Order: sequence, then C-alpha cells, then structure tokens
Amino acid sequence: MGSDVTYQYIADKTGVERSPNLKSPYNTRIQKGLTPGPIASPSLSALNAAADPINSDYLYFLSGDDDITYFAKTNEEHEANVKAHCQKKCQIS
Repeated sequence: MGSDVTYQYIADKTGVERSPNLKSPYNTRIQKGLTPGPIASPSLSALNAAADPINSDYLYFLSGDDDITYFAKTNEEHEANVKAHCQKKCQIS
C-alpha cells in the first residue's frame, strides 16, 4: 500500500520539496515494506479504531488542501476527490 503521508513526512522533516518520487526509505510509494521508524504517534482512540473498525464501504481517503478528510468507495470517486480537493497537497499539475 502506497501512502502519501510517508514521503510528505520525510520531505517536511528534511526540508525538501514533497514529491511522490522522493528517494527515501520513508517513501512507501517506491519502497516495499514499512518505514524505518514511526511517522506519527497514534492516540488511544486511533489504536482502538484500528483494532475494532466499523463496517464501511469506504476504501479510500485523502486529506484535502483545506485539511478536511474526504472518503470514497471507489477509485473513480477517490480520483474525483483528488482533483476537486487536493491540488496543492497532492501536487496535481
């Protein structure tokens, strides 16, 4: 599973431009497996939610440029959310 937050984390931490092609062991878009260290410390409620998730058809999510989280059931809906809500964070040309 590729995750944008991993390369965004290391880019921000090291002061380089965010890029899905960033050469780093933290970039799970291009590296297999887990990052070499944590990128966040989850809260107890987040751990409980992961251990006992609700039943949902939503498979995709993104944090939009407005810091609102958008959910989608299909890849097509997700791509529409990216185009509509994530021009800067998702670096769409």
